[in-house]
Amino acid sequence: MTTTLDDTQPLLQSRMAAASIRIAAVFEAMAVLASPGVLYVVLRLRGMAPAQLPDPSMHTTFIIDPRDIFTRYQVMFAPSSRLREAARVGFLVPARVAYLLFGAVPGFFVFRYVLALIAIVPVYLLLKKVYGRWAGFVGIAVVMSSPVLITAWGTDYPDSATVSYLTGGFAALALSWEGGRWRLGWLVGGGVLLTMAVWSLGVSVPLVVVLVAVYLAMRLRRERPDLGRDLALLVASAILATGLLAICSKLLLGTFNFITPTVDSARLLSKASEVRADHSASWSWAPYDPYLLVPPAIVASFFVVFARRRGRNIGTTQLFVGVTGALQLAAFAYLQFIGNFQDLEMHYFSSVLWSSVTIMLAMTLAELARPFLESGVAAGSDRGPERRAAEPARLLRWIAGAVPGLLVLAVALVYEIAYRAGLTVPAMTWAPWGAPVAAIVVAGAVLGRLTIEWTKPEGDRRGAALLTPRCLVSAGAIVVMTAAALILTVAPQTPHAPLANTVYDPPPAYAQALDGNDTTYVDQYTVLSELPGFVGHPQYQGEVLLTWEPNSEFGDLLGPMGIYHNAFTWVSETFPVLNRIGVRQIRRRQAAQVLIMSLTGQDFAHAVKSLARFQPAVVRRTILSDGTYHLHAWLVDLRRYLRGASVRRHARSRPRVHGHRGRSRRRPG
Repeated sequence: MTTTLDDTQPLLQSRMAAASIRIAAVFEAMAVLASPGVLYVVLRLRGMAPAQLPDPSMHTTFIIDPRDIFTRYQVMFAPSSRLREAARVGFLVPARVAYLLFGAVPGFFVFRYVLALIAIVPVYLLLKKVYGRWAGFVGIAVVMSSPVLITAWGTDYPDSATVSYLTGGFAALALSWEGGRWRLGWLVGGGVLLTMAVWSLGVSVPLVVVLVAVYLAMRLRRERPDLGRDLALLVASAILATGLLAICSKLLLGTFNFITPTVDSARLLSKASEVRADHSASWSWAPYDPYLLVPPAIVASFFVVFARRRGRNIGTTQLFVGVTGALQLAAFAYLQFIGNFQDLEMHYFSSVLWSSVTIMLAMTLAELARPFLESGVAAGSDRGPERRAAEPARLLRWIAGAVPGLLVLAVALVYEIAYRAGLTVPAMTWAPWGAPVAAIVVAGAVLGRLTIEWTKPEGDRRGAALLTPRCLVSAGAIVVMTAAALILTVAPQTPHAPLANTVYDPPPAYAQALDGNDTTYVDQYTVLSELPGFVGHPQYQGEVLLTWEPNSEFGDLLGPMGIYHNAFTWVSETFPVLNRIGVRQIRRRQAAQVLIMSLTGQDFAHAVKSLARFQPAVVRRTILSDGTYHLHAWLVDLRRYLRGASVRRHARSRPRVHGHRGRSRRRPG
């Protein structure tokens, strides 16, 4: 008896197609996961950024040696919540894990790679779900070419993690609107990431509140079924993440309770005296920050593109993204200009707003890129003989799908090449140039939307699909919007005299984020990471260490001073002469040690002599060096207040050189 298998050929073809899909999925995943590293090289991204303030290194100290800080300063700083940096566990816990596994500099870059993935993977999947695979790569290009995100990732200030958590959490909640079997997983993931953002930096709280409020309001209006279950999942994920952070904080940082210090610091910083010190009473500073025009320009462009779409209403996902982004901007503007919080004038705070700005820009560009993306999607259709007949056009369609993302990268590359050639964006204020450039962003969106809506798609895409009017206008709109937004972001401040009723904050170094050389910053971070090891561990609770540096080198020693809490542990401004303020500082703190630092090592002996009334003894000397950065340091015991001075573990020693003196590293970017 003979059995005929009539379906052998279709079955074989089906299995081959399934295998091909799996292989394509593997390559796609590899491309997404490798994209931060690839774009780091291609765009010559700056891996580390200038600190500009001591605050980043005040967090670095908790990454490298947290228990020593608590031992030395817990009693001294507890009344004024000066150790509030230790409560930012959403950033510190994973950063310390990276440090323990890989070391200081490698751990820094490993953690930043993870932060980049936290931001780009959900954004990629969101745009892929809504517009197709190639739109996902547009999202990656927008995130990885953003000077704001690159600069935020470049220091140990917690906005580096916060902006990634907010971006990933926002995209995760947006993905939950798309349904599918992963909906509950995206809800839980979004809840965890938003919780991590809250426990990384308090400025994220209003953004998270707005995001969750918009989500719940839209669920009540559009999708009420299972709302209670989903809300319970969000709350449970937040509680679980907080509990795990508490356990990890105890194991890695030495403290279990980070909630009370966070609340206490918020209460302290809301006092009138603190508000006067941190928040500008005048708005006159704002026109000198042209990058602040980018968020309203992107919000306006988003609604220009999506509002009144012909023949259909705006999709739920797009509406969620747009309303959330607009209200987050409104919340930040209210807190800055009507309230008493400096969330826009301080770039360490305003950077977190770019979580929604980035997603809105990526989604706007994806919508404008429909002529290209539809061509790319067509390549994946399966219509039997028709599909086989269209095989010669597949490459062209793949190219069409890749064009929008490549255009975004091309704008960044053109800026990089121009910057390297000395052609920089001129300084500007909101008037006369800032506002018109912001208007160009919106004009690009208007032109792209109107032209694409009024121009009928070409019936046959097998020809020169890239040269149709719709595609050309789409490409132009993408380039105009991306370039104008980039110009506003990187434009330096116009020099100006001190402004009345304002608090000075250093302008962000966004102009060098693309094609910026970070060798100097890596050298400084390497030396910074070696400083706690040179100083050594305190021998008892309350062994206070003060630092003393030349006033002229204050700006160059922000990092080393920040390791030991900056000016709060500074002896005086009169180095190497000890004035009455310095004497009072040492007596009031009953300081056991003084760490003397400078870039030259001059006048160290004179400084030690001026400490004579406190019975000084130099116990260690060193030159910590890496590349072109050299830090001279002496550790001095003050035996008048040092307990057990007679059995001190170290005697006077000769100068030592640590690190790799005279060696400089060449790094991409």
